[in-house]
Amino acid sequence: MSIKPLPTILCATATALALSACGSSSPAPSQTPTSAPEPAATHSASPTAEEPTTDTDLAAMTTQPMRGLIIEESRRDDTVVRALDPATGTTVAARIFPDDDSLTPTLNGCPYNRCYSHDYSYMIMRQSRINEQLLFHIGYLDATGTFTDVSAMIPVDPGYSSVDDDAYSFSADGYFYMRRNYTQTEGSTSRYYRLKPGDKAPELVKETSPSDSNEHAFNLLAGTTLTTNSTLQFARTNDNTAYCWHLADAISSTNTCYRLTKDKGLFSFPATAEPNDTTSAPETTIFRPTEFSVPEFDTMPLISPDDKQLAFMMATDKNSPFALHIVNVDGSGERTITPDTHPFNRLLPIAWRS
Repeated sequence: MSIKPLPTILCATATALALSACGSSSPAPSQTPTSAPEPAATHSASPTAEEPTTDTDLAAMTTQPMRGLIIEESRRDDTVVRALDPATGTTVAARIFPDDDSLTPTLNGCPYNRCYSHDYSYMIMRQSRINEQLLFHIGYLDATGTFTDVSAMIPVDPGYSSVDDDAYSFSADGYFYMRRNYTQTEGSTSRYYRLKPGDKAPELVKETSPSDSNEHAFNLLAGTTLTTNSTLQFARTNDNTAYCWHLADAISSTNTCYRLTKDKGLFSFPATAEPNDTTSAPETTIFRPTEFSVPEFDTMPLISPDDKQLAFMMATDKNSPFALHIVNVDGSGERTITPDTHPFNRLLPIAWRS
């Protein structure tokens, strides 16, 4: 798409899960130059890592189930979400979202796949409005280019100094969730809505009053479980009893946290039960080359469905671009896979599905 996702730090978002929603608007750093022209497409019945998948191949894959490593590829006129075979990097399924100059990404990034519905049929977008009290409308785009404006479905109550929509995400229950905030002298009122794609009107599921001093946010990581505990707005959790406390942490089904940083590389530590209790969590290094760098944003590792492997972006020397790495959780078996994408397009790993 001509304007690409701008991964940012989440502020009071539904998790947070993107993946990121009111963070910095700095553009995501490109892994490689994006100005090179795309090569002429040549059809191949069996694309390889050396030959990018053609548009004809991708079109034939749009009805296949999205299983494997899920990556987002930013192209000149569209965004392609690909499912890769983790063993080969070959695309096995795809969803293609056309460019629309009136729409921009939601500034959420994609932690825990927050940019898309769980079946990748919809991509969350926003639309700016001029001379309206609600400056940005939130909704979702489908593969035909149809934008569903969820904000427009909810009438704006008069009498408030400001109004905005945030904390938007698809949940595993198939609903799109969103929070509307009204600000007045006495405080803020927040209303949480959900909408099943195809329905005509969002459903109000919760309202908080100005007398409630806590800043609330939905946490949708457990699927359909919702929480408005503000302490957990940046937490990663499976069962609401043990947590990882960093925005870019990944958590396994056994409550092990995984983190990738520019100083420590890829490491793990046990989830904790107390808020921000990271001092007592021993860290185990998984992969830390002598010389390496990681992306400034979107560093969350992806955990394989069996909890045995991790996927992440890293450059293992100063002269190399970021590459997609896979390693066992004990640090063994590290390897690099080369997706069958165009080498100059920006790639963003967002999920690992069985």
